[in-house]
Amino acid sequence: MQVSDQRLCTTIGGTILAIALASATPIAAQDSKLPAVMRDIPVAEWIQRAIGRTVYYSIDGTPFGREYYAPDGRSVVFQHASGTCLEGEWTYREDITAYCYIWPNSVSCFRHVETDDGVQILNVEADGSPTLQSVQSVEQIVTIPLSCGPAVTS
Repeated sequence: MQVSDQRLCTTIGGTILAIALASATPIAAQDSKLPAVMRDIPVAEWIQRAIGRTVYYSIDGTPFGREYYAPDGRSVVFQHASGTCLEGEWTYREDITAYCYIWPNSVSCFRHVETDDGVQILNVEADGSPTLQSVQSVEQIVTIPLSCGPAVTS
């Protein structure tokens, strides 16, 4: 799926998880909401961790959602803690060192960083700067797939 740079630059604030990656050089945080020291997880490393698996996220210890990265390396299914599901695709934007998720009606971009507290997910603006919204934490990564669909009625 080809998506224009303009569409990918649209950042949807903090409702859907995504991942973002850059160099392995530690970066000092510029705001108190950011971790003091963080290492962007390299693309190949995140792919090795996530493809074919479901990643569980929380915000301040409260479940936020879970996301399945399909074995095709492009498709993703996200289920918010409310039960809302989205199916889409993800792509890496080297120009802003972020992964962007293309959903049916929106695009969300994030950095995925490792800190002393584990893996953190940071929303980013179209230029790659953090939005300083709530930071998501990766709680666990499991090999159980996730799919969205109608509820079982019988």
